[in-house]
Amino acid sequence: IVLGYDFEMADYQYSDLIYGKEDMLVDVVGTKPQRREAKRTGKPVKVGYTVPYVRPELEGFQAPTEGGKR
Repeated sequence: IVLGYDFEMADYQYSDLIYGKEDMLVDVVGTKPQRREAKRTGKPVKVGYTVPYVRPELEGFQAPTEGGKR
């Protein structure tokens, strides 16, 4: 379990603060609220930003990058 770039601890509903293991696994696309909204609307999860690098301390974490470059 890695607390990556999309880690958050604020929400409007108490139930949204309860994260299961599947919500925190590496390579999960989007945050829990983003995935919930995508499921509700039937649209794909849209990650709001990309980063040009991956921090070495997050070994195994596949951050969304620009052009796939580190």
